[in-house]
Amino acid sequence: LLHNKRNINNSFKNVFWINSDISKLYFAHNSYDLIVASDFIQHINGHTRKLEIIKNLTDSLKPKGSFYLSFFNFNILHYFRGDRIGKFDGIKYERLILSEVENIITDKININSIIFQIFHIPWLDKFLSKFRIFRFLARWIIICGEKK
Repeated sequence: LLHNKRNINNSFKNVFWINSDISKLYFAHNSYDLIVASDFIQHINGHTRKLEIIKNLTDSLKPKGSFYLSFFNFNILHYFRGDRIGKFDGIKYERLILSEVENIITDKININSIIFQIFHIPWLDKFLSKFRIFRFLARWIIICGEKK
């Protein structure tokens, strides 16, 4: 939903664009058919606030609505480097832990798939995603699901 508004609103029915700080927004429960939260949640300040935003996003989905969330994973390499919180090109981040995210969403979302990005080789990453043990190597995670 967060996007720079361009002259694209005429192309989509029942779609609106919001250009705002998501940490200051609240979405009404059971309001949306689709939530795509792509690669931003790790940049929200405050661990608790990140989890609250994820919960609000799942609450805002209508029953049977589709949910897609991607985020930087805190993997074993980051653990040994002490790299959970940091900056990259001046942009702050805090990597999330998959099990924490799952604990927040599983009461409302049926998870259809969890895809790990490990090697930047799509067919290999997709194959390895079938085995949960590889979550400890994943740099980036995508969760796909549907609201119960």
